Amino acid sequence: MKLFIISIFIISSIQTSFAVEPNYKKVLTDYEAKGFSLETLCDINFNQITFEELNPPWIVYKGEYKVLNNALTGFELASDHHVATSGMNLNLKHQGFIYFELKLQDASNIIVTLNGKGRGHVCRAVLSKKFIRVQSDNKGKAVNITQPLKLKSDQLYKVLIKLDHDTLSLNILNAEQKETLTLQNNFIHHPIDNIRWAVAKGPAIIDNIFVTRAFK
Repeated sequence: MKLFIISIFIISSIQTSFAVEPNYKKVLTDYEAKGFSLETLCDINFNQITFEELNPPWIVYKGEYKVLNNALTGFELASDHHVATSGMNLNLKHQGFIYFELKLQDASNIIVTLNGKGRGHVCRAVLSKKFIRVQSDNKGKAVNITQPLKLKSDQLYKVLIKLDHDTLSLNILNAEQKETLTLQNNFIHHPIDNIRWAVAKGPAIIDNIFVTRAFK
């Protein structure tokens, strides 16, 4: 996997490890049309690779993560008394996008945390079988917006998370979501340097991850 800058003139010919979801590709194109540069931080589909070969490398904090049947599977270990947590050090900073696909399977929820040095958890997106949520992890009392949404355990969902300085948005591109879930909070305005995926119970499947930083 390579780190590179993409421009509006070559976006249609990006050599990625999977076919970029058309709606996500349009988001990138629209941003470049507004004068942004885009930097691909992660582009991975887990095909014919082991967990140990992943690049950027995944760090396991809790639980167990394996590459099975060309997808990443994560599940909680009872002995940890904590959700399974793993992720990558990615210098997303203040603005960009996280696209991935998931099957909840036996997970009660999947949480994507955006974290930064000196602050720990900055913000997060939560996806469960009954609701979705975006949250600012303010110390003392977190602030969140929740939307009821039924997600099937066996359906593959295409998830897009957008970070824009003090604003976090969540959109499931192939679900009957009422509207993009968006939260604005000053606590979110902090440079992000790592992203983690947490699985409650499980197993759950995570696949086709594409992380892009936007900047001018």
